[in-house]
Amino acid sequence: MVEMETEMENLATAQFRDIIENSSDGVWVSDKAHRIVYANAAMARIAEMDVDSVIGTSLLCEPTVGGYSFFRSHFRAAVDAGKPTRYECPATTPSGHEMWQGGWLTPVMENGEFSGMVCTVQDITERKRMEAEVVAMRSQLQATMDAIPDLLFEVDLGGHIHRYHSPRSELLPRLSEVLLGKTIAGLIHEDPCMSALREAHQTGVSIGKQLELMLPYGTCSFELSVTRKPDTAGEEERFIVIARDITERK
Repeated sequence: MVEMETEMENLATAQFRDIIENSSDGVWVSDKAHRIVYANAAMARIAEMDVDSVIGTSLLCEPTVGGYSFFRSHFRAAVDAGKPTRYECPATTPSGHEMWQGGWLTPVMENGEFSGMVCTVQDITERKRMEAEVVAMRSQLQATMDAIPDLLFEVDLGGHIHRYHSPRSELLPRLSEVLLGKTIAGLIHEDPCMSALREAHQTGVSIGKQLELMLPYGTCSFELSVTRKPDTAGEEERFIVIARDITERK
């Protein structure tokens, strides 16, 4: 019976090692002294080093694998936490290739004491590049919106204001109190805005209707341009309202 259990354990260990060795993610294991004692082929490929060069690396006393100086703080945090910790950090390989890596640091605990670390490593460079592009696009969009001198609102067919934008940042705190969650009908006593919404609902766009709106800094006259927002799955119909201040023209 004991021999059978030992045989099953050996088989399970061999199968587990085969899975790790054929994984597309890098994996390394360190001991209590923070030296790498095992690394799979994917780890060597990501680090642009051979397996023998990876094994024996001291994670805290020597340059970390591939020169990952930013990695040490994540490693120390996982050791201190004593539980699986997610990390993402920039890295530079021996050839000078700059990349981002991410994965999990999982401390191995024996009788409540730290005895080693298991780390998974993924190349997340492309994901980070895409995230940076999204941030840049959002920044450009925000800059474009800030350059528009008009008030912008997102409303539903019932006139409820869901979002707004004003180029005058000093007004934003007061505008949020006056506008968000309110309806157009609750702010004004005229029909032009609701009429423009109904027209945009029917035709997709409404241009040229005018109204007066009480704002924290006084009564202003606005000319409206309303367009139906492209449908978003699961969202009710929304409209973008551009209100151009024509008070001085009046």
